[in-house]
Amino acid sequence: MTRGNGATLILNDVLSNVRHPEGLGANIMARAFGFGVKRPRTSRPVRNMFVHDAAVVAQQFRNWAATPGLRRIIVSHGDVIEENPAEVLNRVADDFDSS
Repeated sequence: MTRGNGATLILNDVLSNVRHPEGLGANIMARAFGFGVKRPRTSRPVRNMFVHDAAVVAQQFRNWAATPGLRRIIVSHGDVIEENPAEVLNRVADDFDSS
């Protein structure tokens, strides 16, 4: 979605950013499944069930990173990403390249 103040990327489960899980259960689950506690990432269940070609997914993240005026990413799980969203997407793409 692009408006006068820049572009917002709205993603589903392909990217998580659960930096502040609340409660013991949420903490354990977020860490066990890799829901982006330390930094935004694609969770292990999503990678294992839905990613059939890591190179294609990496390229899609890079395409999104090149979106002109990208200002924020809204994810289904976790905090909105407003700090360096293009850099975040490129780093996640690098995760797929190294898998």
